[in-house]
Amino acid sequence: MQLPISKPYEVWNEEDLRYLCSERIAETQRLDYKKELKLDPPRERRELLKDVTSLANSSGGIIIYGIEESKHPDLGSIGSSLNPIRDAALIDIANRVVRTHISPALEVYFHSIPATDGGYYLLVYVPQSIFRPHAIVWEKRLDYYIRRNQDNFPMTESEVRDMYRDASNSQLTLKQRYMDLDTNNGQYPCWKVLSMPVVPGIELLNTLTIRGQDLTTSKYISMFGGSNILQPNVDYFEERRMGQNIEVLTRLFRNGEFLLSETFPTSAKYTIHIFELYQLWYSALRYFDELYEKYGYYGPLRIWLETRGLIYDNIQVGLEWGYNYQWKYKRDHILTWVDTKVEELIDPVEVINKLIRYFAQGCGADVTEQKLMEYETRISSYRR
Repeated sequence: MQLPISKPYEVWNEEDLRYLCSERIAETQRLDYKKELKLDPPRERRELLKDVTSLANSSGGIIIYGIEESKHPDLGSIGSSLNPIRDAALIDIANRVVRTHISPALEVYFHSIPATDGGYYLLVYVPQSIFRPHAIVWEKRLDYYIRRNQDNFPMTESEVRDMYRDASNSQLTLKQRYMDLDTNNGQYPCWKVLSMPVVPGIELLNTLTIRGQDLTTSKYISMFGGSNILQPNVDYFEERRMGQNIEVLTRLFRNGEFLLSETFPTSAKYTIHIFELYQLWYSALRYFDELYEKYGYYGPLRIWLETRGLIYDNIQVGLEWGYNYQWKYKRDHILTWVDTKVEELIDPVEVINKLIRYFAQGCGADVTEQKLMEYETRISSYRR
Protein backbone atom coordinates (compact mmCIF):
# COMPACT_ATOMS: atom_id res chain seq x y z
CA MET A 1 0.00 0.00 0.00
CA GLN A 2 2.08 2.88 -1.31
CA LEU A 3 1.74 6.44 -0.14
CA PRO A 4 0.14 8.64 -2.83
CA ILE A 5 3.25 10.84 -3.13
CA SER A 6 6.23 8.79 -4.26
CA LYS A 7 9.08 10.71 -2.66
CA PRO A 8 10.54 10.96 0.86
CA TYR A 9 8.24 12.74 3.31
CA GLU A 10 11.07 15.16 4.20
CA VAL A 11 10.72 16.84 0.80
CA TRP A 12 6.92 17.02 0.61
CA ASN A 13 5.71 20.58 0.13
CA GLU A 14 2.47 22.56 0.05
CA GLU A 15 1.88 21.67 -3.60
CA ASP A 16 1.95 17.99 -2.69
CA LEU A 17 -0.66 18.56 0.02
CA ARG A 18 -2.78 20.61 -2.37
CA TYR A 19 -2.60 17.67 -4.81
CA LEU A 20 -4.00 15.33 -2.13
CA CYS A 21 -7.01 17.64 -1.78
CA SER A 22 -7.59 18.47 -5.46
CA GLU A 23 -7.41 14.80 -6.46
CA ARG A 24 -9.57 13.80 -3.49
CA ILE A 25 -7.02 11.21 -2.38
CA ALA A 26 -8.54 8.91 0.23
CA GLU A 27 -7.11 8.00 3.59
CA THR A 28 -5.56 4.56 3.79
CA GLN A 29 -4.09 2.30 6.41
CA ARG A 30 -0.86 4.34 6.04
CA LEU A 31 -2.26 7.85 5.51
CA ASP A 32 -4.35 9.81 8.01
CA TYR A 33 -5.69 13.38 7.66
CA LYS A 34 -6.34 15.73 10.58
CA LYS A 35 -7.87 19.19 10.20
CA GLU A 36 -6.04 20.50 13.27
CA LEU A 37 -3.67 19.51 16.02
CA LYS A 38 -5.36 19.79 19.41
CA LEU A 39 -3.30 19.23 22.54
CA ASP A 40 -5.41 21.05 25.12
CA PRO A 41 -7.26 19.95 27.20
CA PRO A 42 -4.97 16.98 28.03
CA ARG A 43 -7.47 14.37 26.79
CA GLU A 44 -6.80 15.69 23.26
CA ARG A 45 -3.21 14.54 23.66
CA ARG A 46 -4.43 10.99 24.01
CA GLU A 47 -5.91 11.24 20.51
CA LEU A 48 -2.46 12.09 19.14
CA LEU A 49 -1.03 9.07 20.96
CA LYS A 50 -3.81 6.85 19.65
CA ASP A 51 -3.12 7.90 16.05
CA VAL A 52 0.64 7.40 16.40
CA THR A 53 0.56 4.00 18.12
CA SER A 54 -2.10 2.69 15.72
CA LEU A 55 0.25 3.29 12.79
CA ALA A 56 3.30 1.88 14.61
CA ASN A 57 1.39 -1.30 15.49
CA SER A 58 0.34 -1.86 11.85
CA SER A 59 2.27 -0.83 8.72
CA GLY A 60 3.55 2.59 9.74
CA GLY A 61 2.66 5.70 7.75
CA ILE A 62 2.04 9.44 7.86
CA ILE A 63 -0.40 11.65 9.76
CA ILE A 64 -0.94 15.06 8.13
CA TYR A 65 -2.17 17.81 10.41
CA GLY A 66 -3.65 20.69 8.43
CA ILE A 67 -5.80 18.85 5.87
CA GLU A 68 -9.54 18.90 6.40
CA GLU A 69 -11.27 15.71 5.36
CA SER A 70 -14.72 15.03 4.00
CA LYS A 71 -16.76 11.89 3.41
CA HIS A 72 -17.09 10.28 0.00
CA PRO A 73 -19.78 7.63 -0.54
CA ASP A 74 -17.35 5.19 -2.14
CA LEU A 75 -13.90 6.25 -0.92
CA GLY A 76 -14.64 7.09 2.70
CA SER A 77 -12.50 9.88 4.17
CA ILE A 78 -10.80 11.98 1.49
CA GLY A 79 -8.63 15.08 1.48
CA SER A 80 -10.85 18.12 1.09
CA SER A 81 -9.05 21.42 1.81
CA LEU A 82 -5.94 22.86 3.43
CA ASN A 83 -6.20 24.27 6.92
CA PRO A 84 -2.77 25.51 8.13
CA ILE A 85 -1.82 25.34 11.80
CA ARG A 86 -1.04 28.70 13.40
CA ASP A 87 0.48 27.83 16.79
CA ALA A 88 4.20 27.12 16.31
CA ALA A 89 4.59 25.83 19.88
CA LEU A 90 2.47 22.74 19.15
CA ILE A 91 5.31 20.85 17.46
CA ASP A 92 7.49 20.76 20.60
CA ILE A 93 4.53 19.87 22.81
CA ALA A 94 3.49 17.02 20.48
CA ASN A 95 7.05 15.72 20.42
CA ARG A 96 7.22 15.66 24.24
CA VAL A 97 3.85 13.93 24.51
CA VAL A 98 4.91 11.17 22.13
CA ARG A 99 8.23 10.67 23.89
CA THR A 100 6.74 10.44 27.39
CA HIS A 101 3.45 8.56 26.95
CA ILE A 102 4.28 5.60 24.69
CA SER A 103 5.77 2.31 25.87
CA PRO A 104 8.08 0.95 24.64
CA ALA A 105 9.57 4.20 23.36
CA LEU A 106 8.91 4.89 19.68
CA GLU A 107 10.98 6.93 17.22
CA VAL A 108 8.60 9.35 15.49
CA TYR A 109 9.63 12.04 13.00
CA PHE A 110 8.04 15.50 12.76
CA HIS A 111 8.29 17.53 9.54
CA SER A 112 6.71 20.96 9.17
CA ILE A 113 5.77 22.47 5.79
CA PRO A 114 5.37 26.27 5.57
CA ALA A 115 2.00 27.49 4.30
CA THR A 116 1.92 30.22 1.65
CA ASP A 117 -0.44 32.43 3.62
CA GLY A 118 1.17 31.86 6.98
CA GLY A 119 1.20 29.00 9.45
CA TYR A 120 2.35 25.50 8.61
CA TYR A 121 1.29 21.90 8.06
CA LEU A 122 2.70 19.10 10.21
CA LEU A 123 3.65 15.68 8.88
CA VAL A 124 4.17 13.03 11.54
CA TYR A 125 6.01 10.04 10.08
CA VAL A 126 5.59 6.82 12.08
CA PRO A 127 7.82 3.91 11.00
CA GLN A 128 6.59 0.36 11.15
CA SER A 129 8.10 -0.75 14.44
CA ILE A 130 10.19 -3.80 15.31
CA PHE A 131 9.35 -3.32 19.02
CA ARG A 132 5.57 -3.42 18.73
CA PRO A 133 3.08 -3.56 20.32
CA HIS A 134 3.34 0.02 21.56
CA ALA A 135 0.94 1.10 24.27
CA ILE A 136 -0.43 4.47 25.32
CA VAL A 137 0.60 5.09 28.93
CA TRP A 138 -2.24 7.20 30.31
CA GLU A 139 -3.62 7.56 33.83
CA LYS A 140 -1.80 4.45 35.11
CA ARG A 141 -3.12 2.17 32.39
CA LEU A 142 -1.88 0.75 29.09
CA ASP A 143 -4.05 0.91 25.96
CA TYR A 144 -3.18 -0.71 22.64
CA TYR A 145 -4.51 0.35 19.22
CA ILE A 146 -4.06 -0.80 15.63
CA ARG A 147 -5.03 0.78 12.30
CA ARG A 148 -7.20 -1.03 9.77
CA ASN A 149 -8.07 0.70 6.51
CA GLN A 150 -9.12 4.25 7.52
CA ASP A 151 -9.80 3.74 11.23
CA ASN A 152 -8.06 2.98 14.52
CA PHE A 153 -9.30 0.15 16.73
CA PRO A 154 -8.49 -1.19 20.20
CA MET A 155 -6.34 -4.29 19.91
CA THR A 156 -7.76 -7.56 21.13
CA GLU A 157 -6.00 -9.60 23.80
CA SER A 158 -4.93 -12.18 21.21
CA GLU A 159 -3.51 -9.48 18.91
CA VAL A 160 -1.44 -8.05 21.76
CA ARG A 161 -0.25 -11.52 22.77
CA ASP A 162 0.73 -12.41 19.18
CA MET A 163 2.71 -9.18 18.77
CA TYR A 164 4.59 -9.81 21.99
CA ARG A 165 5.43 -13.30 20.77
CA ASP A 166 6.77 -11.91 17.48
CA ALA A 167 8.81 -9.33 19.41
CA SER A 168 10.42 -12.08 21.44
CA ASN A 169 11.29 -13.92 18.23
CA SER A 170 13.16 -10.81 17.08
CA GLN A 171 15.69 -11.46 19.85
CA LEU A 172 17.19 -14.00 17.48
CA THR A 173 20.06 -12.06 15.95
CA LEU A 174 19.79 -10.91 12.36
CA LYS A 175 22.99 -12.78 11.58
CA GLN A 176 21.54 -16.00 12.95
CA ARG A 177 18.40 -15.48 10.88
CA TYR A 178 20.59 -14.98 7.83
CA MET A 179 22.60 -18.13 8.52
CA ASP A 180 19.41 -20.15 9.02
CA LEU A 181 18.07 -19.21 5.57
CA ASP A 182 18.55 -21.54 2.64
CA THR A 183 20.67 -19.26 0.44
CA ASN A 184 22.68 -22.14 -0.97
CA ASN A 185 22.92 -21.92 -4.73
CA GLY A 186 24.74 -25.23 -4.98
CA GLN A 187 27.83 -23.86 -6.68
CA TYR A 188 30.98 -21.82 -6.07
CA PRO A 189 32.45 -19.28 -6.62
CA CYS A 190 29.57 -16.85 -6.12
CA TRP A 191 28.27 -13.59 -4.66
CA LYS A 192 24.93 -13.10 -2.92
CA VAL A 193 22.89 -9.99 -2.10
CA LEU A 194 19.96 -10.54 0.27
CA SER A 195 17.37 -8.07 1.54
CA MET A 196 16.03 -8.97 5.00
CA PRO A 197 13.12 -7.32 6.86
CA VAL A 198 14.27 -6.50 10.38
CA VAL A 199 10.71 -7.14 11.60
CA PRO A 200 10.60 -10.97 11.86
CA GLY A 201 7.90 -13.50 11.08
CA ILE A 202 5.74 -11.33 8.83
CA GLU A 203 5.01 -13.99 6.15
CA LEU A 204 4.77 -11.70 3.14
CA LEU A 205 4.61 -14.36 0.44
CA ASN A 206 2.37 -17.35 1.02
CA THR A 207 3.44 -19.97 -1.52
CA LEU A 208 -0.02 -21.56 -1.35
CA THR A 209 -1.99 -18.43 -2.30
CA ILE A 210 0.38 -16.26 -4.38
CA ARG A 211 1.23 -17.23 -7.93
CA GLY A 212 4.61 -16.83 -9.57
CA GLN A 213 2.93 -14.57 -12.12
CA ASP A 214 2.02 -12.16 -9.31
CA LEU A 215 5.73 -11.66 -8.58
CA THR A 216 6.81 -11.12 -12.18
CA THR A 217 6.43 -7.35 -12.24
CA SER A 218 7.65 -4.86 -14.83
CA LYS A 219 10.75 -4.17 -12.74
CA TYR A 220 11.53 -7.87 -12.58
CA ILE A 221 11.26 -8.16 -16.36
CA SER A 222 13.45 -5.09 -16.91
CA MET A 223 16.03 -6.50 -14.49
CA PHE A 224 16.50 -9.70 -16.46
CA GLY A 225 15.22 -8.74 -19.91
CA GLY A 226 12.66 -11.52 -19.93
CA SER A 227 9.40 -12.63 -18.39
CA ASN A 228 10.05 -16.04 -16.88
CA ILE A 229 7.86 -17.05 -13.95
CA LEU A 230 9.17 -17.62 -10.44
CA GLN A 231 8.32 -21.17 -9.36
CA PRO A 232 6.91 -21.91 -5.88
CA ASN A 233 8.68 -24.17 -3.41
CA VAL A 234 7.60 -24.99 0.14
CA ASP A 235 9.10 -21.88 1.73
CA TYR A 236 10.08 -19.66 -1.22
CA PHE A 237 9.72 -18.81 -4.89
CA GLU A 238 12.72 -19.38 -7.12
CA GLU A 239 14.04 -18.82 -10.61
CA ARG A 240 17.39 -19.86 -12.06
CA ARG A 241 18.74 -18.37 -15.29
CA MET A 242 21.80 -19.29 -17.32
CA GLY A 243 23.81 -16.89 -19.47
CA GLN A 244 27.45 -16.84 -20.57
CA ASN A 245 28.24 -19.73 -18.24
CA ILE A 246 26.86 -17.75 -15.28
CA GLU A 247 23.88 -18.90 -13.26
CA VAL A 248 21.68 -16.17 -11.77
CA LEU A 249 19.47 -17.23 -8.87
CA THR A 250 16.47 -15.27 -7.60
CA ARG A 251 14.83 -16.60 -4.44
CA LEU A 252 11.94 -14.89 -2.63
CA PHE A 253 11.29 -16.27 0.85
CA ARG A 254 7.87 -16.21 2.49
CA ASN A 255 8.99 -13.93 5.35
CA GLY A 256 10.30 -11.28 2.97
CA GLU A 257 13.97 -12.22 2.64
CA PHE A 258 14.78 -11.69 -1.04
CA LEU A 259 17.96 -13.13 -2.56
CA LEU A 260 19.84 -12.43 -5.78
CA SER A 261 22.95 -14.47 -6.46
CA GLU A 262 25.43 -15.19 -9.26
CA THR A 263 27.74 -18.17 -9.62
CA PHE A 264 30.72 -18.15 -11.97
CA PRO A 265 32.49 -20.79 -14.05
CA THR A 266 35.60 -22.47 -12.68
CA SER A 267 36.74 -23.88 -16.01
CA ALA A 268 37.30 -20.62 -17.92
CA LYS A 269 38.49 -17.11 -17.20
CA TYR A 270 35.75 -14.66 -16.31
CA THR A 271 35.74 -10.95 -15.50
CA ILE A 272 33.28 -9.41 -13.06
CA HIS A 273 32.67 -5.84 -14.19
CA ILE A 274 31.87 -3.49 -11.32
CA PHE A 275 29.37 -1.39 -13.25
CA GLU A 276 27.48 -4.53 -14.31
CA LEU A 277 27.14 -5.35 -10.62
CA TYR A 278 26.04 -1.78 -9.94
CA GLN A 279 23.25 -2.07 -12.54
CA LEU A 280 22.11 -5.49 -11.40
CA TRP A 281 22.08 -4.75 -7.67
CA TYR A 282 20.37 -1.40 -8.23
CA SER A 283 17.62 -3.04 -10.32
CA ALA A 284 17.23 -5.91 -7.86
CA LEU A 285 16.73 -3.62 -4.84
CA ARG A 286 14.16 -1.56 -6.74
CA TYR A 287 12.32 -4.78 -7.58
CA PHE A 288 12.45 -5.86 -3.93
CA ASP A 289 11.09 -2.43 -2.94
CA GLU A 290 8.17 -2.97 -5.31
CA LEU A 291 7.34 -6.28 -3.64
CA TYR A 292 7.61 -4.89 -0.11
CA GLU A 293 5.16 -2.13 -0.96
CA LYS A 294 2.85 -4.49 -2.82
CA TYR A 295 2.62 -6.95 0.06
CA GLY A 296 2.64 -4.46 2.93
CA TYR A 297 6.07 -4.26 4.57
CA TYR A 298 7.41 -0.74 5.22
CA GLY A 299 9.87 -1.27 8.04
CA PRO A 300 13.67 -1.31 8.35
CA LEU A 301 15.84 -3.63 6.26
CA ARG A 302 19.27 -5.19 6.43
CA ILE A 303 20.97 -5.75 3.07
CA TRP A 304 23.54 -8.56 3.23
CA LEU A 305 26.48 -9.03 0.87
CA GLU A 306 28.24 -12.38 0.83
CA THR A 307 30.95 -13.76 -1.43
CA ARG A 308 32.42 -17.24 -1.48
CA GLY A 309 35.31 -18.63 -3.47
CA LEU A 310 36.04 -15.53 -5.52
CA ILE A 311 39.79 -15.93 -4.91
CA TYR A 312 39.77 -18.49 -7.73
CA ASP A 313 42.56 -17.64 -10.19
CA ASN A 314 40.25 -17.33 -13.19
CA ILE A 315 37.92 -14.80 -11.58
CA GLN A 316 38.95 -11.19 -12.12
CA VAL A 317 37.33 -7.87 -11.27
CA GLY A 318 37.21 -4.95 -13.71
CA LEU A 319 36.41 -1.31 -13.00
CA GLU A 320 36.10 -0.61 -16.72
CA TRP A 321 35.35 -2.74 -19.75
CA GLY A 322 38.51 -4.63 -20.61
CA TYR A 323 40.54 -3.13 -17.74
CA ASN A 324 40.93 -5.89 -15.18
CA TYR A 325 42.17 -6.22 -11.63
CA GLN A 326 43.31 -9.65 -10.50
CA TRP A 327 41.39 -10.81 -7.44
CA LYS A 328 43.68 -10.14 -4.46
CA TYR A 329 41.52 -10.98 -1.47
CA LYS A 330 43.04 -13.99 0.31
CA ARG A 331 40.03 -15.09 2.32
CA ASP A 332 37.48 -17.39 0.78
CA HIS A 333 34.51 -15.69 2.43
CA ILE A 334 33.20 -12.13 2.86
CA LEU A 335 30.02 -11.34 4.81
CA THR A 336 28.92 -7.76 5.47
CA TRP A 337 25.73 -5.70 5.53
CA VAL A 338 24.08 -2.28 5.17
CA ASP A 339 21.11 -1.18 7.28
CA THR A 340 18.43 0.82 5.46
CA LYS A 341 14.64 1.10 5.13
CA VAL A 342 12.09 0.32 2.45
CA GLU A 343 11.62 3.95 1.35
CA GLU A 344 15.32 4.19 0.45
CA LEU A 345 15.00 1.36 -2.07
CA ILE A 346 12.94 3.63 -4.35
CA ASP A 347 16.34 4.94 -5.45
CA PRO A 348 18.95 2.79 -3.67
CA VAL A 349 22.10 4.62 -4.82
CA GLU A 350 23.52 5.08 -1.31
CA VAL A 351 22.96 1.44 -0.45
CA ILE A 352 24.59 0.25 -3.69
CA ASN A 353 27.56 2.59 -3.20
CA LYS A 354 28.26 1.01 0.20
CA LEU A 355 27.95 -2.52 -1.17
CA ILE A 356 30.22 -1.74 -4.12
CA ARG A 357 32.86 -0.30 -1.78
CA TYR A 358 32.81 -3.48 0.32
CA PHE A 359 33.00 -5.65 -2.76
CA ALA A 360 35.87 -3.70 -4.32
CA GLN A 361 37.85 -3.67 -1.07
CA GLY A 362 37.51 -7.43 -0.93
CA CYS A 363 39.31 -7.82 -4.24
CA GLY A 364 41.94 -5.16 -3.65
CA ALA A 365 40.42 -2.76 -6.19
CA ASP A 366 39.85 0.93 -5.54
CA VAL A 367 36.47 2.47 -6.37
CA THR A 368 36.91 6.23 -5.96
CA GLU A 369 34.16 8.72 -5.16
CA GLN A 370 34.58 10.08 -8.68
CA LYS A 371 33.96 6.61 -10.09
CA LEU A 372 30.86 6.17 -7.94
CA MET A 373 29.53 9.53 -9.14
CA GLU A 374 30.08 8.38 -12.71
CA TYR A 375 28.14 5.20 -12.00
CA GLU A 376 25.29 7.22 -10.47
CA THR A 377 25.11 9.34 -13.62
CA ARG A 378 25.07 6.28 -15.84
CA ILE A 379 22.36 4.60 -13.76
CA SER A 380 20.12 7.70 -13.78
CA SER A 381 18.05 6.38 -16.69
CA TYR A 382 16.83 3.56 -14.42
CA ARG A 383 15.42 5.91 -11.80
CA ARG A 384 11.68 6.34 -11.65
